[in-house]
Amino acid sequence: MRKLSVFLAVVVVMCGVVPAFADIPSAKLKAAQNGDVKAQCEIGLGYAKGWITGSPDYVEAVKWWRKAAEQGYAEGQYNLGVSYAFGAGVKQDYVEAVRLWTKAAEQNYAQAQHNLGVAYENGYGVRQDKAEAVKWYRKAARQGHYESKSALKYLGETW
Repeated sequence: MRKLSVFLAVVVVMCGVVPAFADIPSAKLKAAQNGDVKAQCEIGLGYAKGWITGSPDYVEAVKWWRKAAEQGYAEGQYNLGVSYAFGAGVKQDYVEAVRLWTKAAEQNYAQAQHNLGVAYENGYGVRQDKAEAVKWYRKAARQGHYESKSALKYLGETW
């Protein structure tokens, strides 16, 4: 449960604090519909947090995050990966989560790099591989990612 809380907390941080979504501003919705990846990510977050419907709607969140991910947007790829990792709005699939996190991590998205470290350390969707875990933790730690620094320390490694 702690890992789920951490991932979901990062989703909030990643997309930024979104103003109250009781009403989706028409400009925001239009921007998202016209392919604005940041707007798509924010609307996805609004659905995931229940700000739009009053309760979380992960299926709708996934729809918006997928649109951003398909355009190569790291935050959308990361969020969609989290959805696959936890089966939130989609069937749980660690292999797909790792594929999406890899795309985001290759764009230097620190949280995706950290999640790849977790995946390789624990064998989620990939063969367990400490060296690969350390590689991804280091990339994130060098960007200041605190949890990756802690993971490296736990593994007896430096960043």
